[in-house]
Amino acid sequence: MAAYRAALIYMLKKLFITDFRNINSAEIDLKPGLTLISGDNGQGKTNFLEALFMVSQGWSFRSRSHDDVINWDAKECMLRVQGEIAVISESEFEQGFLLRRRRGAEVRVDSQKSTNMGELHGRYGCVYMGPEDIALVRGAPELRRRWVDVLMSKSHPDGLDLLRKFRRILRQRNSWLKTSDQNFYGDEQWFALTDIFVQLWSQISQRRAQVLEDCIPLLNEFYAEISGGAEDINLSYINGTGLELAELVSIDLQELQQILLEKMEKLKAREQIMGLTMAGAHREDFALNFSHGKDFRYNGSQGQCRSAGLALGLTAFEYTQRYFQQNTALLVDDIFAELDAKRRQSLANLITKNVKQVFAALPRTEDLPFSSDHLLQVQKGEITTL
Repeated sequence: MAAYRAALIYMLKKLFITDFRNINSAEIDLKPGLTLISGDNGQGKTNFLEALFMVSQGWSFRSRSHDDVINWDAKECMLRVQGEIAVISESEFEQGFLLRRRRGAEVRVDSQKSTNMGELHGRYGCVYMGPEDIALVRGAPELRRRWVDVLMSKSHPDGLDLLRKFRRILRQRNSWLKTSDQNFYGDEQWFALTDIFVQLWSQISQRRAQVLEDCIPLLNEFYAEISGGAEDINLSYINGTGLELAELVSIDLQELQQILLEKMEKLKAREQIMGLTMAGAHREDFALNFSHGKDFRYNGSQGQCRSAGLALGLTAFEYTQRYFQQNTALLVDDIFAELDAKRRQSLANLITKNVKQVFAALPRTEDLPFSSDHLLQVQKGEITTL
């Protein structure tokens, strides 16, 4: 696993919300331990978790567009979180942002100002677990890429930058492939774009593979605990090279780039006909397999896939927890309802183990298989401390 950061413990202390989805105004004290967020469906429990996640990480787990999180009746929204860093002595930190419709963001991290939401990411750990985790097993490849990319961006300082650069060169390459004058530039232009494309692709692939290899022991531990089963889970990486996960981690980067370049050479004529890039980091995937090699997506029962999805969520949390040295906040959104009593209790034990701060949203308090330290109630966007 990538080298851990210095042993700092970040504790979230206060969250300020203005016109974020249906929450018009709120100032909430955030305390150590387990905080239960109760309320009927559609009242704003997930909105509260989303606000806490977004101000911590710089992006939403529900929406691609920043405009979506602004209250329908407002032109802007604001989020701000304050916290405490405990090492030998204690110091405070603060970060937040102001979003205006179609005008971008104003970001502040302590006294530093920026327009880049990415500045909020990576300062401290915050992981969201919700019903969406189950879709990781059988859902679209994009969901699994996003899962591993979030972890890659935590453990590799250049992860986010690599992904941004890759998306930029992908757009440029697709634009060139669609132009009618591509033959004017000939092989020279194709090679120039493809060379940069392959360099970025190879680095992303190798970092993703490293993350997945690090996650396999954690995934097996959590899956066995939740399901009570004895079967192991393996992860296979699908990027069209034919390399196994361990080979992809250990291969020399230049050798990997040559393999990928040869692959792009074979696709060249087809890409020019189709007008888009047919292979790359944007088309990779990983699969969960039973120890006998069968794919969970096609051979796992509903219960097995649900357990594997929750195990992936816990793996993301523990990976972040270890990397950030025990300063990860866990946001849990209604993941207990469809579990039997045994799995519910096993999952609860895993969630509360060595966690500094947990925020759990549930429509029914009886679904929570452990007692809470603090209670928030949400009703029509109004948040009350009980």
